[in-house]
Amino acid sequence: MKDEQQPGDAASQERLMKYGCIGIAVTAVIALVALQPLGPTDWRKKVGATEIQIKEMEQALVMFKVDHKRYPTTAEGLNILINPPPTKTGKGYPNYLGPDEVPTDRWGNPFHFWSPGIHGDHDYEIISLGADGEPGGERIDADVKSWEIQ
Repeated sequence: MKDEQQPGDAASQERLMKYGCIGIAVTAVIALVALQPLGPTDWRKKVGATEIQIKEMEQALVMFKVDHKRYPTTAEGLNILINPPPTKTGKGYPNYLGPDEVPTDRWGNPFHFWSPGIHGDHDYEIISLGADGEPGGERIDADVKSWEIQ
């Protein structure tokens, strides 16, 4: 009579280990494929949306300059685009940005504004400090700078 293999013998454990490892590998591949679009694409979308916000603020700054013959000062900040000073005749200028407050970047952080610029020969500079809200950084934490947007 041939020896029967028991559930705990070496051959059974080897098969269990082999198929268990294959199952884990297949699950990992499925998870990586399913989660891939959420990783890099999500932060790139936020960076792109923040760049669009900066471009919209730049358009508002140009309209402000047309009306006032100058860009806002650093002290006046971007808030002046929401609450512009009255004309000499007392008539109000339009709200240049639309909403009732200066928007925040896509991570909820405030934009930084200098006029004239402090990082080069720019009339003004608008910067988002990225997801971490700190200067510098890479990828999602990298600063988004008005003068570097194409």
